[in-house]
Amino acid sequence: MLRTYAHVLGIVVSVGRVAELVVGELERSIVRILAKKGPLNISQIDEELRKMREKHLGES
Repeated sequence: MLRTYAHVLGIVVSVGRVAELVVGELERSIVRILAKKGPLNISQIDEELRKMREKHLGES
């Protein structure tokens, strides 16, 4: 039972690390957009993020 609990905790920690990386990448992307484009509202930032994702997916 302890092994199962340890395994579950390991998965939770791994998911937490992935979430931190995703959030970190999102924040970096927003900073890049604002540095390039200047002040934008939320809708404009969202649109730029979509463009970046589409571009990234097209390269894969």
